[in-house]
Amino acid sequence: MQILPFDQNVAQKSANVGKRLQARGEKIGLGDTLIAGTCLSQQVPLLTRNVRHFSRVPNLHVITPDELVLDNN
Repeated sequence: MQILPFDQNVAQKSANVGKRLQARGEKIGLGDTLIAGTCLSQQVPLLTRNVRHFSRVPNLHVITPDELVLDNN
């Protein structure tokens, strides 16, 4: 497992995610906003069971553990 950095690019992506969601009245919380910003910055999918929150984030590729298992069979 690789630890992803929190840098200026992640901060900017996270701020953009927060602004977009807030403008639509769809806040997901600071922690989830930072997670989404990190994934967008690194151009990696997010593995999560919290599809309800993260599916609101434009351009974020969300994968559930169930989908991951199905893809490997």
